[in-house]
Amino acid sequence: MGQLLAALRTTVRRDLHDESATRWTDAVLDRHIQRAVEEYQQVWPVEATADLNLSESVRIYDLSTLSGLLWVERIWYPNEADQPPGWSAFVVAGSNLYLLSPAAPRGGDVARVWYAKTHTLSTTTSTVPDGHDHVVALGAVAFAHLDWASYALARVNASERAPDAYRTYAHARYAEFRARLDSLALERAARTESRVVWPLRGDGGRAL
Repeated sequence: MGQLLAALRTTVRRDLHDESATRWTDAVLDRHIQRAVEEYQQVWPVEATADLNLSESVRIYDLSTLSGLLWVERIWYPNEADQPPGWSAFVVAGSNLYLLSPAAPRGGDVARVWYAKTHTLSTTTSTVPDGHDHVVALGAVAFAHLDWASYALARVNASERAPDAYRTYAHARYAEFRARLDSLALERAARTESRVVWPLRGDGGRAL
């Protein structure tokens, strides 16, 4: 587990050189941290599973009960403990899952859903992995500078170049944040592809 919100906020303040909180309030920094988490979780989400109880010949299932669902990654169906996983094709539209298995579901069957889930970052818990909180901090710093650059444009500055300097610096920090996210996306893709799995049965599926 990475840093909790208060500790991460302190890290962000230190990186912003605003330890005395003269420029950014806690509420504002928390908003920037959350925005960074939202972008981070698009490339490194929480990996979760859930079981769907299937009905006879029914192929459409509501996923709205899956808390924090971002997208579905794969479906194990038929889900039989003594058999290799059978990865079923599927389509997700809104909150509905359309199961495209070759055979219609049987009543009492269970499909296991692997899905990407939102992260939680609060004063008491964090699902951001240890070592990734610095990426979130970098994003929060970038968003704080972008916000301040917009604010500076509306003020009278000692130097006419000050707003441009803020904006240039802010965009450089954001570009660095996006580069870190790109690296994490490649790392996660490589890790997922390198997992040892049983031979596939059926067509692969992917949420659309």
